[in-house]
Amino acid sequence: MRFLLVSGLAITATACGGIVDQRSAIEQLPDVVDAINRDGNAEIAKQLPGAVVTARIDDGDTLVIMMGNVPLGNTTFDPNAVRKTLRPQVCGSENYRELFEEGGKVRVEMTSNFGKEMPAIQYSRCD
Repeated sequence: MRFLLVSGLAITATACGGIVDQRSAIEQLPDVVDAINRDGNAEIAKQLPGAVVTARIDDGDTLVIMMGNVPLGNTTFDPNAVRKTLRPQVCGSENYRELFEEGGKVRVEMTSNFGKEMPAIQYSRCD
């Protein structure tokens, strides 16, 4: 389970990198969403065959990563435990830290390969 989530989060961290300009992290979110929607499935397919990933922006400051067809069946999880477990990896990304410092957020929404919606996992700070 941890591997699945780290994989999804790594996609966005990769998508955030490489955009070199003077815009804030929040101002760069449309480019990040575009990169994830264009290239994210190729990356996740390497680790999770059949899974799909897309992204959107909610409320102007929240990067939402949507992972579908994730091979979890009917399994569920405690989003608070997952958030705590993955916080070191998320906060280890300079891209995420910059986003959080500007008041931005990241939310991961998943749907299993059985069509079950999993609890969303959201990050808004690293402290």
